[in-house]
Amino acid sequence: MDDLADYLTTSQAAALLGVSAHTFARRAALPGFPQPTRPDLKVALYRRSELTDWMDKQAAA
Repeated sequence: MDDLADYLTTSQAAALLGVSAHTFARRAALPGFPQPTRPDLKVALYRRSELTDWMDKQAAA
């Protein structure tokens, strides 16, 4: 099992991006946005490293 410390809930992921939950939901619909993982836990969890990689790509564009 992966280290759960690398996973964020939707609200934690929104805070990492510095946006509201509503804005996060809109960004999550964009092509290339990291998709939630860990369906075995029955909760949408986002991998921190995937979100930071996505943020870096957006900043470079």
